[in-house]
Amino acid sequence: MTKEESSTMKLTSTLFLLTVIWLLTAGATKPSKQPDTLSDLCRQYQKTDAEMNRVYQQIRKAYQSDQTFLLKLKLAQQAWLRYRDAHLEALYPATEKRVSYGSINNDCQCLVRSTLTQQRTAELQQWVKGAPEGDVCAGSIHRKK
Repeated sequence: MTKEESSTMKLTSTLFLLTVIWLLTAGATKPSKQPDTLSDLCRQYQKTDAEMNRVYQQIRKAYQSDQTFLLKLKLAQQAWLRYRDAHLEALYPATEKRVSYGSINNDCQCLVRSTLTQQRTAELQQWVKGAPEGDVCAGSIHRKK
């Protein structure tokens, strides 16, 4: 190898190393907007969960004289909570979720929880809204007044 080739190789290696260092540190110095946006998903889930709990308490109050129904509703709600958690585990099965799915995983889970909770709230709403007159399949749902 000639002296000129050796110098060119050293310069190329140095430039490559500096580029790698720059790439690794450039992202670390820029503030990310991602956490603010993503934490909104978890705040939305908290609101959705609070709404579901509000509806659940409304049902408990409206049906307080029907202890059999309330017991079975409680069991159904506990089963739904287990389903929600099992669904999330199936969706994100890795033990080290942050490593496997990235730092966004917590926010993704909040989004899924929020969606499932909205669906459950809609299911619970039927006991609050009541069934139309003549609905022979309404079961424990009171008739609309």
